[in-house]
Amino acid sequence: MISVVITNYNGRQYLPDCLSSLELQTYRDFETILVDNASTDGSVEFVEGHYPEVRIVRNRENLGFAGGTNAGIRAARGEYVLTLNNDTKADPNFMEHLGNAMD
Repeated sequence: MISVVITNYNGRQYLPDCLSSLELQTYRDFETILVDNASTDGSVEFVEGHYPEVRIVRNRENLGFAGGTNAGIRAARGEYVLTLNNDTKADPNFMEHLGNAMD
């Protein structure tokens, strides 16, 4: 399994494209973890309402990209970890190619 870790701080406007592109992946053995660095723009509420399959790690303060990513990695259950920026829009075959290469 691949754990996809996305660190977010007030990036609600990017999340629909990013998370929707993950829903379209041909490779299905993955989990998605959104690490929220104390956003004030409704990011968490948006993800909870529209992407209930996404696990959310809530940081009480902005730990920055590295701190947020590390919090997500600690929560990951997968054999592999893939980190994405919140403005990433992945091609539908993206993780299939990565999974095949890693296996």
